Amino acid sequence: MKKLFFSLSLVLSFSSLVHAQWVTNGNNIYNINTGNVGIGTSSPQTNLDVSGGIFGVGSESHFSSGIYADPVPGKKFDVKIGTNGLAVNGSSVFNNGISIGTTSLPPGYSFSVNGSAVATSMTVKLNSAWPDYVFKKDYQLPSLQEVKAYIDQNQHLPEVPSEQQIAKEGLNLGEMNKLLMKKVEELTLYLIDEHKKNKEQNEKIITQGQTAKQQENRIDELEKQVKILLQKHSK
Repeated sequence: MKKLFFSLSLVLSFSSLVHAQWVTNGNNIYNINTGNVGIGTSSPQTNLDVSGGIFGVGSESHFSSGIYADPVPGKKFDVKIGTNGLAVNGSSVFNNGISIGTTSLPPGYSFSVNGSAVATSMTVKLNSAWPDYVFKKDYQLPSLQEVKAYIDQNQHLPEVPSEQQIAKEGLNLGEMNKLLMKKVEELTLYLIDEHKKNKEQNEKIITQGQTAKQQENRIDELEKQVKILLQKHSK
């Protein structure tokens, strides 16, 4: 009987000790234990260590290394994290940069990928003007002589980054497409000018040909008249 009473007292004492670690405050319940809490594991590594999945519906779950600040007030997102990675329903919001395949994010950039990327469509919005100004009447188109002199000195087109600059800084797709379009528009103006010159030259050649034909006809007519005069003189 004494052994039974002692065992029962021991169990009750242990149960009280365990339950004493959990405290309720209104609708809240929290653990006053200074150690870690494990669910599905006997050796928790953090304040809450769960061996298995966590599922929640309705309210939001917040994770923060310090004071929590809602990145998008009033918005809710569905997130799934597993062995295959991260899946998000709806739009994702990242207030800072994203690095994929690398731990470094170059200053001034919001997205960094160490590897290849595939996309079926991509839109780049430029901060500078699209070069339709090339077709304005007041645009100063460089002469081909000026372009040739620049190429001879620098071994690349004016305004286009050099091989060394691309190797050091990389290729800005938006700016490069803008520059390429500018060069295409300048090339179009060169071709239009060359076509105009060729047309004028052809018209001049045609005019010269017509003049030559007229002169040839006059010469033939003069030769006929000379023959007639010679025949009359011989009689």
